[in-house]
Amino acid sequence: MKPKKLLQMICTGAHRHFPEPEGSQIAQRATELYHQYCQEHSADPPALKQHTEGMIYGGVALYRALQEQGLSQEEAFRQTDEILEEFVEKPAKLMRKLLNIPGLYRTIPSLFRRMGSKKYNEASGFQIKYYEEGKHRARFDVQVCPYFRTCEALVCPELTTIFCNADDTCYGNMHPKLQWNRTKTIGRGGDCCDFDLSLKD
Repeated sequence: MKPKKLLQMICTGAHRHFPEPEGSQIAQRATELYHQYCQEHSADPPALKQHTEGMIYGGVALYRALQEQGLSQEEAFRQTDEILEEFVEKPAKLMRKLLNIPGLYRTIPSLFRRMGSKKYNEASGFQIKYYEEGKHRARFDVQVCPYFRTCEALVCPELTTIFCNADDTCYGNMHPKLQWNRTKTIGRGGDCCDFDLSLKD
């Protein structure tokens, strides 16, 4: 997600979930924290910034702003999860609509694997083990995840599960003939994130 769109998402969500002036205070503080994180890590490689500036820092900034506003850790987590879920659902819904095109769903496993190798690679902070499964299945294990490492460095490793939830929303119900088989993630205490997407037929 582009930083401008991410910040818009945070501000819109804060205003939707909280009355004034609280909504504006949360949005302003989250924006300040987001820019602070970006500045502190300005030397990071561009491939990593796709994930940190494109999603992670926004989630962490919102989480921290909610806690500074007086919400408990549990409630701040719940609100952050809800706000991010609302916006992740929009592209997920668009994908489901697009996959109504006859036969298009059959290309998704191979596209999913190519996307993984381009966007989720060592340059962006991932370490991944790929399995050869043919064009009808994409399977790989994320052994090192920058989402977990970044949240851990910012002292909120528990927030990683929100990004795991976003994956489930995006990939879990794309099409009736596509099966999302992931069973564990690093953010949920697993030894890896076992991404697995396959055709049912």
